[in-house]
Amino acid sequence: MNINQIARFYGGKVCNGNALIPTPGHSSRDRGTAIKPCASAPDGVLVACYNGTTADALAVKAMLRRDGFLPAKNGRKLSPSERRSIRWAELAHERRRLTSLIHGDAVGRLSARA
Repeated sequence: MNINQIARFYGGKVCNGNALIPTPGHSSRDRGTAIKPCASAPDGVLVACYNGTTADALAVKAMLRRDGFLPAKNGRKLSPSERRSIRWAELAHERRRLTSLIHGDAVGRLSARA
């Protein structure tokens, strides 16, 4: 596991051998999640969400699996093309969500003035 790649991929930074990344649901500037390699851990990694819950830590492990940094549940790592496909689908979903929020807000403001 390459901590530098993880930090770079999620927009975080490396500090004392930990990848510090945004906790899911927090801003891109957040660094509330620490990921540290640990040979004795079942997945080979320890995840701590300092501004989240145990569920957030499990979500981060799922995210690491999805993006190919941890082996998939069946023990197979995702290929780079599989990781890209998943990432593109997530970005498209996020674009659609943001577009609907922006247009919904604009309609709401226009109707409030009328």
